[in-house]
Amino acid sequence: MKNDTAFIVLDKSMYFYDKEEKCIQPLNICKNSKIIYPICKKINKQIPARFVNKDLLKMNKLVFTDSAFSLSLFKLVSKMKEKENLYLYFMNIINSQNEHYMKYFMKKNIFTFDYLDALKYGINYKHTPYSRKGINFANEKIIYDTVFLGRMKNREESIVNIKNELDKLGLNNRFMVLGAKDNSIKIDKLVNYNEYLRILNQSKCIVEINIASQSGCSLRFMESLFLQKKIITTNKNIVNDPYYSKNNVFIWGVDDKKELKKFLSLPYNVNYTVNLKDLYFDNWIESF
Repeated sequence: MKNDTAFIVLDKSMYFYDKEEKCIQPLNICKNSKIIYPICKKINKQIPARFVNKDLLKMNKLVFTDSAFSLSLFKLVSKMKEKENLYLYFMNIINSQNEHYMKYFMKKNIFTFDYLDALKYGINYKHTPYSRKGINFANEKIIYDTVFLGRMKNREESIVNIKNELDKLGLNNRFMVLGAKDNSIKIDKLVNYNEYLRILNQSKCIVEINIASQSGCSLRFMESLFLQKKIITTNKNIVNDPYYSKNNVFIWGVDDKKELKKFLSLPYNVNYTVNLKDLYFDNWIESF
């Protein structure tokens, strides 16, 4: 059997997933699968194989992301694959809603993007990846000083406060928040990822606002590395990331806000050259 590895994602259209053939949605896209799968998930019944993406079933190793995990799918693939070839990768912090996923996997096959979660649960830490394929690196005209895109996730007060402080500095800030009540930042649907990248390329800096308990680096940080954009982040633990650079990362609540305009006025420090090869998704996925 060919030693290929599939990365099971909830939505192929999100983030960089559509650039990578090994990022696979679990279902065949058809009317019946959209009806059957939610029912199977709700009652924890194995989904029939005919509704599952055949490309996924052909793969030797399967890596479940926490957002795409379901017992319904796991019951099917665990009958077809060796347990040692089934992996779990947490792309979100571990909490009471996803913690129980771990009991279905061998401990050595459980990974997380979050260093503190790795220590807490005694599992493997594995850095967040990104894609080098098909990403638009076009140098578009800069329109915005900062850009933020995300869901509200019970952090609207923090988002609004940060935007207000950036506004007071006279910066041109574009905040797009799904589920927000404040009309100045509210959007009704998430921006298509390719459109988001275009907006990002029109901006000097990405704003990243993490939930309080998160220590691992997000995809926003990966975007800043791969697209060479500065980033303002609330993640105080980012200083421990091997790809952190003070020249390109401003830590909100730690760095002096009086220096923020100067930070944004200086170009991205391209002399800070790190080897991103291990974070290329096609290399990263093969290292499981």
